[in-house]
Formats: sequence, structure tokens, C-alpha cells
Amino acid sequence: MDQTYNNIKKVAYQKDTNCCTVISASIAFNKDYQETYEFFRANGRANNRGLSPVKTDKMLRKFAKLHGYRIECYEPRRKSMGWCWVNLHDSDGFREYDCIAITKTNTAITINNFNDYLPLGTYILGVSGHVLAVKDGIIHDWSSDVYGKTSQRRVNRIYKIESNKKQVNKKESDFLKYVD
Repeated sequence: MDQTYNNIKKVAYQKDTNCCTVISASIAFNKDYQETYEFFRANGRANNRGLSPVKTDKMLRKFAKLHGYRIECYEPRRKSMGWCWVNLHDSDGFREYDCIAITKTNTAITINNFNDYLPLGTYILGVSGHVLAVKDGIIHDWSSDVYGKTSQRRVNRIYKIESNKKQVNKKESDFLKYVD
């Protein structure tokens, strides 16, 4: 079953607060909330306490590796053409084609307009003091409906989440049944 914010919040907020990283991870990695909660707790997250960006990054990477996902973290860096959102953990340094988005300012991407800059996919977006999950352009967070409209908070970090599991296309799998 696909995890959604509306399903998870009923369970999450019964015994915890400041758990946006746990909720976002559960949604982005499509894992049971309780399993995700236990992982974060076992790795040092205390109840009712959020995580710093450094701890969030470390735990998301560990969780991704454990469950067979690839995670890339993008932050804005000044380039000649404007601001390039680059994967900071690329061992070769960043190149122009490593950019996930190019913006005029480092604050151009917001929760409200991220779809204008990012391709469809699964993301965890970081804003000041908060993270939220996005799947195929749909925000899974309370900030998607603040007084009837989407939040204008500025994104300062983008985690792109992709499964390492190979997707077998239908035609290829049909052909494989005839191969010894």
C-alpha cells in the first residue's frame, strides 16, 4: 500500500511530535510508518524531537541503503548561469549536467512552485526546520494546505529518492520466458 500523509498522521501524532523526517521517509521509501519510526529511534532520534539537517542526511542515507534505494542530495550553488542545484555528494565534484534545476536565485524553489523546476519523481524537500515528502508532483505534508493554499516556504535542500531495483519492462519479461 502506498503511504500517504493523511494515513500516517493518524498514527504518528498519537505518540510523537516533530516527526516530519520519519513521516517523510515512510512516504518517500514507501515503508510502514512504525518500521520507519523504529529505525529512526534505534539510530538516535528521540521522541518529540526533530533532527538537524546533518543528522537527517545521515539517517536518510542509512535508511535508503538498508532498503535498496539511491538517494542524492541537491543544494544551490552559484554558477555563471544563475544558481545550480547540485548533488554535493558526487565524489568528482559537480558539473553542469549534475544540476537537477537551474534558478535565478538560491531561494527561487518553494513548496508552492517546485513542480516548475523538478522532474516528476520522489523527493524529500528540506525547508528551514522541516522536511516533506513529494511523490510524482504531489505534496504529502500539512504544508500542502495552509489556510486553503500551498505554503510559500523556500526549499534549501532536495533529496531525490530512487529505487535500486531494476524495473523489467513488459516486453523484455515476455521474451525471457522463452530463453533457457
